[in-house]
Amino acid sequence: MEGKSAALAACMAALAGCTFGNNDYLRPGESIVDDGVVPACTGDYDTAPALVAAKAPVFPVSMLNPTLIEDRKTRRLPMSWQVDSSFDVGADGVPANIRTSATDPTSFGHHTTIAIRAWRFAPATRGGLPVTAACTFSMSFDLG
Repeated sequence: MEGKSAALAACMAALAGCTFGNNDYLRPGESIVDDGVVPACTGDYDTAPALVAAKAPVFPVSMLNPTLIEDRKTRRLPMSWQVDSSFDVGADGVPANIRTSATDPTSFGHHTTIAIRAWRFAPATRGGLPVTAACTFSMSFDLG
């Protein structure tokens, strides 16, 4: 019976993932650099920051419980969670001051923060020097 439970959990994990503004479906932990994922950034710069290393967030494992999934379907509860985030890309290309929209459960916002914290950028530049830029990004966690 343990083998069947593990197989079911693996199957459910395969069904979970993230979509971004362009609605491309990505597996958790998959690189998003070459998928046209571009955070919207503002600031006093000549060249916008460019994403050079980034992976899609991991779907919260707590939401992959088969009983929970069936309950959500039965009660017609959401199977998709939108997370909006804002952050600064420093002159070193590292995200800072990461803020995410409220999510229920909160694990979606936490997993988004963890993913963004690991992203790396070529920083914005002004006059050839790196500068800080403010960025926003939206993604959906989809289960189904």
